[in-house]
Amino acid sequence: MPTHHYIMSILFETHILHKHLDLNLEVIKHHCRGIRIHGKGRDVSNIGGWQSEDLYGDHPELYDLFESIDEYGNEYSQHVNRDHVKLDNVWVNFNGYKDYNRPHVHSGAYVSGVYYVQTPEDCGNLCFEHPSPLHNTEWDHVPNVMGYVPQENDLFLFPNWLSHYVLPNLNEKEERISISFNLRLDKTT
Repeated sequence: MPTHHYIMSILFETHILHKHLDLNLEVIKHHCRGIRIHGKGRDVSNIGGWQSEDLYGDHPELYDLFESIDEYGNEYSQHVNRDHVKLDNVWVNFNGYKDYNRPHVHSGAYVSGVYYVQTPEDCGNLCFEHPSPLHNTEWDHVPNVMGYVPQENDLFLFPNWLSHYVLPNLNEKEERISISFNLRLDKTT
């Protein structure tokens, strides 16, 4: 009987870290609302809603979140590429009724992510698109889009090049609030 030798490889895996945190949401929500009241908004990937400019300066209300992002960002990066990362930029998103974020990537980052502060019912899923433009679901039996129903205190980390978007908030009474961020390579370690 002939012996066949072969190697089975997995190429181009896409890792996503999904972690439920235990942070004080009331303090974070209050701080996010203050940022919106006193800050300037911008339009990047948001259709409707409000997105802050990058947060600079002192934000002690977000220190626990920033520490968690650094901790899990490094855990994620160590698992994927054995690299060290650190927080680069952060911004706040408010999405009211029918507001959403169109498909986009975070060029210039190394790892990207989002933390959910407020997620009322029907507030819109976080969706990731298959990275191959030639992906064929009939042949692969793998969907083109994978979605997550975000919950308050959920943290997601993913590669910066992975196209993602957020479906419209269909809750007519409450906003979806999230904090998005990017991590960059930490070349000091």
